[in-house]
Formats: sequence, structure tokens, C-alpha cells
Amino acid sequence: MRLRTWPVAAKLVGLCVGVAAAVAIGLTSLGYTLASGGLKQQAEAALWSDGLLVATRSMPGIQKCLSMFNPCQAAAVRRALEAGRRPTPRHSRSPGCNGSHPRFG
Repeated sequence: MRLRTWPVAAKLVGLCVGVAAAVAIGLTSLGYTLASGGLKQQAEAALWSDGLLVATRSMPGIQKCLSMFNPCQAAAVRRALEAGRRPTPRHSRSPGCNGSHPRFG
């Protein structure tokens, strides 16, 4: 299996196959990398727009729920939601709330 004893045509075919394989592997990996990045970008854009749609569509429902709270509670819950935190029972004991709301006495 010595390369020196191969005919010139076999050497040329071997060289062409080797170069073709290297180019195919290189182009495949480049295409995969670019396609993966593009698909990730499209998926993130779709998730962002879906999230924005859900947030804007559910805003009237959220406003209705917040209107059922004492105004001090609603403000505390709204601040927690805007800060990206989950409201907890301590938000109902917001400073400055003295329970003087007519509906919640």
C-alpha cells in the first residue's frame, strides 16, 4: 500500500476524493452553523412576539383583577409585577395602607 507505487491516475483520484470530502465537510458544518443561528433567531423573535401578544391581550383581565384589591394593595402588587417578582401576601400589607377604603373598610 505504498503511495509511490500507485499509478498517477489513482493518485489523482485519491487527491480529488480527499479534497472533495474536506470541502463537503467544511461546507456542511458552515451551513449547519449558519442555519442553527438563523433558526434560533427566528424562534426567539416568534416567542417574543407571542409573549407580547399574550401580555397585551391579558392586560384588561389583569386590570380587572387589580381593581378588586384595595388601592394600596393594587399598587403594591403592580410594583411587584412590574419588577418581575411574584406578588406575595406581604404585598397586601403595604406601608401606608390603613384599611380606610370604603369597600374594604
